[in-house]
Amino acid sequence: MEFSREKIIGTLEKMLERPPFRKLHFAEMYAGAPLGETEENELSLAHFRHLQYKDMFTGKGRISIGSSFPCPRISCVLDGELSLNVGSGKEIREINLHAGETLVMKPYCIVGVRWESSHEVLGLVLAPEYLRLVHSIYTHPAPPLHGPDHFYHLTDSLRRATTYALNAACSLSEGPEADRIGPSMLENAFALLLADMKKSSLPDFGKARSLWTRIVDTIAASPETVTRKQLAAHFRITETYVSRLFSTCAGMTFKEYLRNCRMNKALQMLEETPLTIEEIAWSCGFQSTSHFIYSFRLMHKISPGLYRRLKK
Repeated sequence: MEFSREKIIGTLEKMLERPPFRKLHFAEMYAGAPLGETEENELSLAHFRHLQYKDMFTGKGRISIGSSFPCPRISCVLDGELSLNVGSGKEIREINLHAGETLVMKPYCIVGVRWESSHEVLGLVLAPEYLRLVHSIYTHPAPPLHGPDHFYHLTDSLRRATTYALNAACSLSEGPEADRIGPSMLENAFALLLADMKKSSLPDFGKARSLWTRIVDTIAASPETVTRKQLAAHFRITETYVSRLFSTCAGMTFKEYLRNCRMNKALQMLEETPLTIEEIAWSCGFQSTSHFIYSFRLMHKISPGLYRRLKK
């Protein structure tokens, strides 16, 4: 995987030369039963939030359809056919996207690629701390662990305006309104994105920053369970070096970064799920409900319950 600003700028320019968003598809937060579970033995939604991630440290059983992420993502098919398993709402289905089609993935949907056909894809990850662009070309047949060919983290210039525009498009859902205004919303957002890319002055990644992005992805996939010790063991580095990476690349301590990730997840669950405060505290990795409420008040000056009522 290569850190490449110029190549992604070229991909965006080529993409916007023609109508790039012929059809939008949406994957909502998955709230169905885990695979293999019967209705009589269905796990609680909070428990499933924990189980749906693959345990990257022990490799023990987790749901096999694919991966979930706590923030919106967008996958634009530039060429070929992208075959996916998608867990959305209460169902899991197979979809095939062709050139000009885009999948908008809401937080906590489940998506897994089926490596059945060649494709070229430009993807975005709208994390709170960064906006990541990945460009991937897959030629069938190829090794299943094939990763993105190029990537870039946008953390400067007009990133805030661009993120607002992208999030507005991601707030749509399947239906006539999305069919009518979705393509133009995304096209305008991607035009902003291209302008941001051209103004970005972020230096090329060295090995340290590249490693940090992999660690950040690991945390984003499972902020409720990950620890600094696990990360150090997984990436074969020391815990001291993990701390140094966050101080250098994120401008904060590892503990602060992890707390922010857990709190962002809690905010989203308060707004978008019917889970109790206790279930949310457990799902987000807080030691107890009282610790969660204390941390929430410290950061947001109100209680989680009041925050939820104000957002209704």
